[in-house]
Amino acid sequence: MKEYYKYINDVRSGKINASKFIKQQVERLERFKLRDDMYFDEKAVKDCFDFIACMKEWQGAAAGKSAALLPFQKWIVGSIIGIKWKKDDTRVCRDCFMLVARKNAKTSLIAKLSAYLLICDGEAAPFIGCVATSTQNARILFEAAQKYLKTIDPKCETVKMYRNYIKFPANDG
Repeated sequence: MKEYYKYINDVRSGKINASKFIKQQVERLERFKLRDDMYFDEKAVKDCFDFIACMKEWQGAAAGKSAALLPFQKWIVGSIIGIKWKKDDTRVCRDCFMLVARKNAKTSLIAKLSAYLLICDGEAAPFIGCVATSTQNARILFEAAQKYLKTIDPKCETVKMYRNYIKFPANDG
């Protein structure tokens, strides 16, 4: 969790060079935490980070190492997972649209987050849909999700993988 807050503090102080949109989002999320009808669920965020860290990278120099997130990715994921409504403990963020520059591990981030949402988010019959600019990019994302899931369930005993979708029968997802 420290990296989540460190990223926010580094953006605010100017230590991290961030666009005005990232700075606005940092301030917006901080205002959310001050509202009476919302709260930041540190346990849910930590659980998500821990789940993702159990996965292994499957390509490149990091192959076989923990798939833990980078600091800016932790901020994104924490902001999606952590801010919840007090009335029913549901996430405020139900839909997400991200614009991230090339070569910043978008595919792996979305694949890891999708795996978490499918398996651990606590929703009955979750449906996780991702949109890509082309069929080829969608296929790359889908295959990345499969490969990350196979690092935690190599024999596909709990997660069922099909040609065009992934199922988690334990929650009908």
